Amino acid sequence: MVSSSWSETRFEVDITEVEPDVGDQAYRPLFVCAETADPCVGGLGRKDPDFLVFMRSKGYEVYADTYVNTIFIEKTVLEKMYV
Repeated sequence: MVSSSWSETRFEVDITEVEPDVGDQAYRPLFVCAETADPCVGGLGRKDPDFLVFMRSKGYEVYADTYVNTIFIEKTVLEKMYV
């Protein structure tokens, strides 16, 4: 039996529908994986810089990036990883 002290929640969100208070709630995901580039036939699409600014304003930093997807980590967790 495997037990874990964290839970995993997956969901898709259209950034144009995100409320301004996302990330300000009592429950905050520690990690967020988001598609941050527009899909494009025949190559990489345009990266959305507004989403990066939005996530930083909510206390998240970029942890990893594949260009199409970006993994954000809650800033206080990131700081604890490198203490």
